[in-house]
Amino acid sequence: MNPFMRQMIFERVWATVKDNYVYPDFHGLNWQDSKEVFSQEILTAPTNAAFYKTVDAMIYALGDDHSVYFAPWESCLEASVQEDSSNESPIIELKRLEQDPNTVLVTLKHFDTLSLDEDFSLLLRQAFKEGSFDTLILDLRHNFGGYLDTALNILGQFYYGKVGYEIDQNGVYPLTAAPGKYYRRLEDTRLIVLVDHESHSAAEIVAGVLQLERDATVIGSPSAGNTEIVLPYDFFDGSRLWLAVSSFNLRDGTNLEGQGVIPDILVEDESLVFDRVLEFLADQDKLVSR
Repeated sequence: MNPFMRQMIFERVWATVKDNYVYPDFHGLNWQDSKEVFSQEILTAPTNAAFYKTVDAMIYALGDDHSVYFAPWESCLEASVQEDSSNESPIIELKRLEQDPNTVLVTLKHFDTLSLDEDFSLLLRQAFKEGSFDTLILDLRHNFGGYLDTALNILGQFYYGKVGYEIDQNGVYPLTAAPGKYYRRLEDTRLIVLVDHESHSAAEIVAGVLQLERDATVIGSPSAGNTEIVLPYDFFDGSRLWLAVSSFNLRDGTNLEGQGVIPDILVEDESLVFDRVLEFLADQDKLVSR
């Protein structure tokens, strides 16, 4: 690339961060000074690879784990990896527990598809055809997150109304979930949510909202604490910036970023999670029978 193209890409990446980054103070970094510090390196970089590496270093200087810059060849690789992962199936599974037929287990791998709530509704319809159940376990372990709208649609099957707030450079905006198709049939269902250190983003939001608003029992290990909302920005050269543009607070003001969802029942050894779930169900059944 000639110096003019490099300068244009650099300016657009820098301005995108300036206008959209979630933290107005840029994590304590003087963003104007950052432009001056990196501009000379960028213009004198001996190769295209060195140029993109320097732009990435500028983004890395923000000091957050979510914002990242990909060179054109890296963004192509990212797209192919996402395509491969999207071919894995199923994203969502529902089954009854052999040990307790009155309990259904829903496993969600991610929220990275807009049709997920429709698939969930179909599975719920089939489950209700097979008979009633009094407990639903939502397994969000190893769930990397995905679309916020999809998470809100899933939440609507269990709870509706205000779920929290999205906060960006320009203000605070309430987030709400609309009642889902099976909300009435599930409103009295006991909820258990499973999380671990690999539960990220939308998965944490769903778990945190259900814990607070539906008194769901969360079992497992603390989630990742990675709830900033990240958006992609594509540039004319094929490079891509993933930028944290907003944060999320629960309705009571709790910010899950950095701390994650704290389980009600802590189980660090993942191989023991279902043993603890069955113990919890047995204890609850004893309380109901008294």
